[in-house]
Amino acid sequence: MRPVGDRAYSSSPRYPGGVGLLGAQCVLLQRLRRLSRARQRIVVIGRNNEAVDYALAMLSYSPSVIIATNGNDPRWNEVHAAWLEEYQVGIERQRIVHIEQEDGAIQGFIFEQGHRISADAAFTTRGDVYHTSLAKGIGAALDDDGQVMVDACMRTNVAGLYAAGCVTVANCQMMIAAGQGVTAAQAINRDLFEDSLRRHALPVRRRPFEEAACPMPIGEEP
Repeated sequence: MRPVGDRAYSSSPRYPGGVGLLGAQCVLLQRLRRLSRARQRIVVIGRNNEAVDYALAMLSYSPSVIIATNGNDPRWNEVHAAWLEEYQVGIERQRIVHIEQEDGAIQGFIFEQGHRISADAAFTTRGDVYHTSLAKGIGAALDDDGQVMVDACMRTNVAGLYAAGCVTVANCQMMIAAGQGVTAAQAINRDLFEDSLRRHALPVRRRPFEEAACPMPIGEEP
């Protein structure tokens, strides 16, 4: 059995000066309660419908939300564009050249033409980079985004190869990845057991039952 190892994982795209950006994204959910009280400024980086959905969702926690497309043309549809206009979500189209941070906390974004906006938190929606070369080299099927395709038991199209977590078509959260890992482990255990039965190689160490030192007829009391 060959579960995908430490060379199979996903990571977020990098931004200039944004060493702490991923960490800021990870802790953002923990800060939502404070965001709702402190009216902090949130930047959502992306250009698709998902970016708009995140920006609109963040309005529930802060009135100061902006989308930064990082120099790319927006790809959201007309319905999402109308929502942005309805809820007056700002859009910054310039490319990000630097992310200001202090002690791992985001302070602001500087854009290509020198424009700067202050920010207290950032959320990236540009997707992930999937490091699945090992699985692909073995022959695992990938989807159009480069994610490993699996069934409900985390099996790939390659016999004995399983994948779980962010390299699969899953919401990239630790709890989901852990749950998929458990599902894969159960499937691996079951498949190994059934394989042993098919090969008549079940590892059984037989030991006859030992008779009691003083056997007692059934129904008699001591």
